[in-house]
Amino acid sequence: MISKLVIKSKSLDKISLQIVESVLSNELQAKDIAFIQLIDSYASHFKSLEVLTEAETYSSVTIISRVLFEHYIYMKYILEQDSEIRARRFLEHAKKERSRIYEDIYADTEKGKKIRDEYNLNFDEIKKLVYETAYMKRKEENNQTYKEILENKRNWFNHDGTIKSFNNLCDYLDEDVNYQILYQSWSLDIHARGNKHFSITEVTDQHGYLELITHDPEEINMVLHAIQILTMNIIRALYSSYGLKKELKLFDINLAYKLKK
Repeated sequence: MISKLVIKSKSLDKISLQIVESVLSNELQAKDIAFIQLIDSYASHFKSLEVLTEAETYSSVTIISRVLFEHYIYMKYILEQDSEIRARRFLEHAKKERSRIYEDIYADTEKGKKIRDEYNLNFDEIKKLVYETAYMKRKEENNQTYKEILENKRNWFNHDGTIKSFNNLCDYLDEDVNYQILYQSWSLDIHARGNKHFSITEVTDQHGYLELITHDPEEINMVLHAIQILTMNIIRALYSSYGLKKELKLFDINLAYKLKK
């Protein structure tokens, strides 16, 4: 039997606004913007997880949990230390990744033409927009800012030159076990290099049957349990970081009440 989620998405939905309200008297800093973006996206994916489990549909639970884990790791890393510096690197990297998508559309290449033809985009209108917004000038400025902030490192989280992959980042944050449970184990589901949802049972030397396995209750329960612990931890960490003692206390009281039911 699959356990129900104790933590609900509504606990996450209000955190972005609470962060904004906590710094209302000051200008939002890079770390505030990064946390708002990450927790808002986390809440959206967690809502999807909630909807699926309530509908007793579990085939995509591991995929969503993998995304949630990645968000969790990024928030934990930014919170750990040098939050403002790390948040700026995260935001610059995200902006750079988005710009690459736009540049592929704008590029006067065979690939760019294919994209524009596929989505019926007018090249002249795109060039006009690029000119009017001085995009190319801003691109050069952004590239320079990107290099300065990331210090020419490929990964935005590689602050000491040794964290060269997401796996390394999880090791650095002492999250190697959760990396295996929530991330690495489900790479087949993400990248379509195989499928764990079939079992072949041999009946004779020449005959057998293929059984469709929609989900493994033990695996799903393990994943949901781990995700709820990480969600609880990141909510508490954010509340503590912003000095939201009242909100933290209320969250803990509500959680304790639900666990007793």
